[in-house]
Formats: sequence, structure tokens, C-alpha cells
Amino acid sequence: MKQLEKTKELHNQGQFQEAIAGYQELLKTDPNNDDIHFGLAHAYSRTNQAELALKHAKEAVNLSPHSDRYLQFKAQMQLANNQIDDALKTFKKSINENPNLFFSYLAIGDIYAIKNESTKAKKNYELALKVHQNGIPATIKLSKLLILEGNYQEAADILQQAELQFPDDPELKLHIGIMRLEQGEDAFAELYFKKLIENEPNHVLAKVYLAISLINNDPEQATQIINELISQEVQLPELMAALGLLCAKKNLLQDAIKYLTPICQSGLVYPSWLLALAHALSRNKQPQAAMAVLQEILKRGNNPKALLALADIHMANKQYSEALKALKRINKTARESNHVTIKQAECHYLLGDYKTAIERIDVLLADINNHPLGIKLKLNALSKLSQYDTALKLIDSIDTSKQSNDFKQLIHFYSGLFFDQQQQYQSAWQHFNALEHNNNERIEPLDDTKEKTVQKFPTSQADDSYRFVFTDPATGHHDFVNWLLKNEFTPLTDRLGKQGRSDVFSQQWTVSMLEDLTETQTHLWRKKYRKYIQQMVTSTQTVDFMPFSPMNVAVIKRIFPQARVLILSRNFADLRLHNMIFGQFQIHYATFSKLTNQMIALNPNVQLVDIDAWQNKDPNTIDVINTYFGSSCQPFSLADNKPLDRMIFPYMHWKNYQQQLSE
Repeated sequence: MKQLEKTKELHNQGQFQEAIAGYQELLKTDPNNDDIHFGLAHAYSRTNQAELALKHAKEAVNLSPHSDRYLQFKAQMQLANNQIDDALKTFKKSINENPNLFFSYLAIGDIYAIKNESTKAKKNYELALKVHQNGIPATIKLSKLLILEGNYQEAADILQQAELQFPDDPELKLHIGIMRLEQGEDAFAELYFKKLIENEPNHVLAKVYLAISLINNDPEQATQIINELISQEVQLPELMAALGLLCAKKNLLQDAIKYLTPICQSGLVYPSWLLALAHALSRNKQPQAAMAVLQEILKRGNNPKALLALADIHMANKQYSEALKALKRINKTARESNHVTIKQAECHYLLGDYKTAIERIDVLLADINNHPLGIKLKLNALSKLSQYDTALKLIDSIDTSKQSNDFKQLIHFYSGLFFDQQQQYQSAWQHFNALEHNNNERIEPLDDTKEKTVQKFPTSQADDSYRFVFTDPATGHHDFVNWLLKNEFTPLTDRLGKQGRSDVFSQQWTVSMLEDLTETQTHLWRKKYRKYIQQMVTSTQTVDFMPFSPMNVAVIKRIFPQARVLILSRNFADLRLHNMIFGQFQIHYATFSKLTNQMIALNPNVQLVDIDAWQNKDPNTIDVINTYFGSSCQPFSLADNKPLDRMIFPYMHWKNYQQQLSE
């Protein structure tokens, strides 16, 4: 026994290799000693020899099958050897021998959590807390499981109760901060992480989570912290997650997906990381992959944020009934309940069930009578049902002192449209006159010298190789796009969006640069343009929508001399009314004629079409359209929309405001 005591002393001093040699020597003379086998198993575990550790742990248990200590250690070594099911059985045996084993309950809870059996996991974490009420590890694990399931409030209650008992525990503070992050309370989370770092300046994990808490409100500081940790060669999965979340915030979708995907393959990853990956995939036009990620969250429980994200994807794909099914699964007591109600109303609205949409909104407005999104959606539904008096009464009930200036402007716009529909033009004008529009910079024409230079550019007889169109909401853009779709043309409108398109037209051209182009260069530009279009769409019947600009006409003439070019136009007075009410989009009514006249003068292949003449079947206009798009196309007409769906007023509508326009 003296030799065993010496070996144990070496073991306790951390001299594990020497202890292993001592245990092995002892086994030669005493091979059935459970204490020696257990000591050897433990020493092997401390030198990362998990297989040998398990072998001798089994020997110890065989020799003393009722030892809770041996059973618990054997289960640990089975886990270390990835024998999860065997470990679960052994941990349960250890509890049968001693029902007060705190660590065994924790381990069983962890195994069930890995298996996505959350009910059993929670039960064992709760049993661990009964055994050891001050067991912070059990509190943290239970709260994390609740967070993973989306039970944020229950997790918050457990952690806050523990915080009252242990206000200075760093692990508890860290996980309360994480819980705040998962609830979307970034500012509160930031305070917890900063306090941790203040007490422990080298707390790397707290720095990582501090960076995550700053991503939405201070991305520059978040970037700085992440870069510092990367430069220090910190290797934590949480840091990779932080990098992915930052990329998602910066709309670097491919990078976000690259960093978040491997992290999110763990069954115990936080929901916010999975949600960020799902959003990145969805915005990257990978809806099926996004839904697969969301389903991983939903395997753990009806996480309200995941269900909302799933509903958003269904809505983006016009699967409104499926979206409603997802929304129905969200608990009515969830924080997101108001958001859920709005989404449900939106789905019913998009399904054309306007009455049900109003019923859902009324539930919301009963609690929050000035909810701007709810009011807006209800007004739209009332418009669809032609209940204009009810809509105006709702507008009168709004407490504008509690609304933003943007919402007040929207209400003036809506009120004007409702009064216009009821032919109360003076009342309508009072609201239209209160609108504040941010007018764009005016488009300048080319000077005389440049105009003459462009006119000298060679041209060819127009054919169907390329079609370019200049439109504006004031000249029927939206109805024209719908007409093209009905006639199986593919409208390319991405240039008119916020991001625009990077191609030949995005170059900073000057007339002299165009003049200096060789035929080889123009051929290469055309080739690049065609290649880009082929990558975008499979259709050969494309119509490319261009921002109003004489320079764009010059580029078309120089590089696409055979292109068909169409300008949609309208009478001056209706253009002016549109600008006054709907605002200026591309071109101001005062300069429209001057610019379009120059654009026509620059290129003989440019044709002007008045949308009202087209709708009224003017023969000359129909001839132009037939030349451009073929004689088999369906007739064109401006949609007769409900007031709040209007993009444009009917022909000669300006006469109803003749007096106001002349003042």
C-alpha cells in the first residue's frame, strides 16, 4: 500500500506519466485492485489517452459495479470516446447508485440536448438544480436550452433569479449578456460584456460577444475588436460567428454564408446565428437552403423569430397560406405578437381577403391605436373595399402628435387620394399641397457642340437586336412593365433600383470618349453587354429600361447603332400634376419636353409614344408599337386602380385641379 500511496501522491502533484508507470507496476502484482485501475484510468485521461482511460475505467467498474464514482468516470470516458449512447446508460446507472450526483444529471442533460430531446434535457438540468441549488452550470445549461428553443423570457427569468444570488459570477454575467443578445437587446448585452472585460481585461470570449453586441449599432468598433482578436490568432468558433454576423450586416452575403455555415452545423448553436445564416441565404436568392436552416431551429421548438423568418420567405415566394401556417405556430404571448398580427393581416390582404385583414388589424389597434403599420394596412384594405368614408374617419382618429413626420406625409397623401376618389378636389388639394417632396437633381441637356457631335455618330436601320426604353412613373412605367410581361417580353428594370447595374452604361462616358471609340472597341462593348444579359435572363425578348439622360442616348447610338429606342411621354399638364402629387422620380415636368426633344434629335431610331394616345388606339402610335414589339401584342391600357394603388392619374385629370395649379 505504501507504493500505491506514493503513486497517488505523484498523481496529485500532476506527474501523470510517473503515476501511470507506478500504477502499471502495481497491477503486475495486484491486477484485480479497482482503486489502482481507477487511478490509472484517471491518469490516462489527464494525458489525453481516452481509449486507455476507458479501458481501465471499465475494469474498475467490473471489480466494483456499485461505485457511483467509478460509473460516473466511466461514462465521462465513454463520452470522450464518442460513445454517447453507452455514456447515457452509464450515467443513469451512476444515479441509480447515488441520486445526488450533480455532474451526472448535467451530463445526461447535455446528451439529450445533443440528441435534440429538449424535454428530457430540461428535466435533468432541473434535477441537477434540485441536487445542488447553487449549481450555476446547471442554471446556465438550462437557460441556454430554453434560448435554443426560443423561450427567451423563461431563460431570462432563470438567469436573473440566479444573478440575485450570485451577482459577481463571471460565467453568469456572460450568459445573461448572451441571453440579452438573443432577445435583441444589444445595448443591455453590451453593458454586461464591458463589465466582464473591466473586471478581467483578458476575457477573450467576453470581447467576442462585445463585438457581436456592437455589430448593429457601431459596426466600426465591432470590426476593430474582431480584427484585433484575429491578429492575436484567437481560435474560437464564436469569433468565426462574429465575423459571419458582421459580414451579414455589411451585406457581404457570400462571406457571411462562408463563415456561418460551418459554425451552424452544431446542434447547440444559438438561434440568432442560424437566423443570420438563413437571412443571408434568403437575400442571396437561396430560399430552400434558408428554409432548411430555419427548420433546424424549429426542431428545438416553435422559435417565434424563426417562424417569422419562415413566414417572410413564404411571403416572398407568394405562398401566403403557408406563411399563415407558420405564423399560427407562434405563441400569442410572445414578444413578437404584434409583429405576428401585422404579418397575418398582410397575408390575408395579399390573398384578397380584405375583411379578415381588417379584423386582424383591429385586434392590434385595440391595444395600440396609433400603430403606423397597422393604420397603413387597414387604410389599404378599406381602399380595396371602396370604404372611403370609413377610411377618412380612421384618418381623423389618428393622433398625429405621436407619429413621425414621414407618417404624417403618408397620411396627407392617402387623404388626398381618398378625397380625389370622391371628387372632393378642394379637400384633396389641401392635403396634396402639404406634401414635401425631395426633388432629384435636374437632368441637363447636352450643349450644342456635343449635340452636333453625337448627331454625326453613324447609325443603322433599327432592328430587334436591342430594345431600350426610357420611362417614368409619370409616363406609365408600371403599366408598361405589366404590358410587356403579358406579351412575353422580359423587362430589365434593375438599372432603376438603388444598386443599379454595372455595365457599359455605368461608365463615366463623355462625348469625346464615345467619339474616339474604334469599331473593335464598340464590338467588344456589345459583346460584354450581351454576355451580361445572357447571364441575367434566358429570354431573348428583353427590353432594357434606361434612366432618362441624353448621354445614355449617345451611348446607345455609338455602341448599339441599330437599337430600337422608345420614350414614353405624356401631356405637360398631367405630368405637372403627377410631379406635384406623387413627386419627381427621374425627370421634372418643366424640362421633360426639352430633354426628350434633344434625345429624339440625337438618334433617328428614337421614337416618342404618348401613353394616352396609345391607350386611345391612335393609329400612328399603334404603328410605332407594332414596329417595336410586333403586331400580335395585346392592347395597352392604364390600370383602373383603387385610390391607394394608383401610380398615375387618368388622362386629363389635371383639369380637376386647374384652378389650384394656376394659383
